[in-house]
Amino acid sequence: MKDIYVISPKEEQFNLFYANFRHLPIHFSWSNDLGTASKYLELEQPSFVFLVNEDLNTLLEWIERYQNFNLDIPFLCFAPFSCRMDCIDLWKNGAIDVIFLPVNKKELEYILSALVRSVEVQKGPEIDLTEGRLDDFNLIHLIQTFETGKKSAVLVLEDGIKKGEIEFNNGAVVNASYSNRDPLEAITIMSAWRQGTFRARQGSVGHKKRITLANQQIIMECLNYISSQEKLLNKLPATDEVLYASPSLNFEELSPRDRNQLLAFKDGNNLKEISQMFTGNLNQLLKKIESWLDKKWLVKKDEFEALRKKLSEEEDVSALKKVMQKVFKKGKPENESEEFKARYSFLDKADLAQPVLMRHNEFNNYQRLKSFLDVLEETQ
Repeated sequence: MKDIYVISPKEEQFNLFYANFRHLPIHFSWSNDLGTASKYLELEQPSFVFLVNEDLNTLLEWIERYQNFNLDIPFLCFAPFSCRMDCIDLWKNGAIDVIFLPVNKKELEYILSALVRSVEVQKGPEIDLTEGRLDDFNLIHLIQTFETGKKSAVLVLEDGIKKGEIEFNNGAVVNASYSNRDPLEAITIMSAWRQGTFRARQGSVGHKKRITLANQQIIMECLNYISSQEKLLNKLPATDEVLYASPSLNFEELSPRDRNQLLAFKDGNNLKEISQMFTGNLNQLLKKIESWLDKKWLVKKDEFEALRKKLSEEEDVSALKKVMQKVFKKGKPENESEEFKARYSFLDKADLAQPVLMRHNEFNNYQRLKSFLDVLEETQ
């Protein structure tokens, strides 16, 4: 059991921890001001002190007073989200982390769990980091352990077909690589892996430093990523529920990336299988899946079967209609006059309407023509 002392002027801020996280191996104590707390801190020697206040200037004053106690107990600050751009002084004055309120309960649970594990690493026996399972030690725990031991090594993580690396120099994270991602994004993606293995290649790291954030800031980015993933999964169907690409979806109208991703659902698939096979940023894909469900591009099995049945019936009706139209054509059949008009449409309509026998200008005096020919012969 680890002890955390919460100093906050409001009891409801203390209850944020006490009421929601009693299932963790943590004992919470509380005082509403720093002066009262100073009487107990030296006696109780908690693992951490939480300084919670909605006023940034008061927090800075508390830190100055707290450091004069010379207790050597690490502290975290909890500040309002509106002060996030002005909190650099809290880190400069010794806070190991700054948490912005309000905070998601799941995210806060990850933070508290990480703190407990960090204490166990510092006070417990040396852990063999040559290799192990991510089920036992997730990436956040490993970062804290490497930092505590000031180790220089390359940490290799594998989760099925996915593989990435993180480089440490004297315990600090300096670089990471995974699937052509930015180093920080690569770390956050790997932090959510809960299966697979890790192994460490010990030794100095000669690569260029590409990550400038401190380890605690990196851990916060990881916790935010994990929290966002939990929120997205809570909005989506169960991970084992089979989803289908809508049979009415026209794949040719989609972008190449959307088409390739949705094709994975063409014959049915679930989020668990997709998560294991997807090598990119899973949070981005989950956001897309949420959008596809809203647009009815992805549907559940019952809806998929109903849509497929409806489309099949419409296709049958359409085919029958074409056959019937050929057998029973609408209107009167074409007659010879209409065929003639179509064939000789270049003629004047008056010419077509006038019978041949009614044309008075047609020559038919053959006797006169014979007399004319006879005259021509005599003159030769």
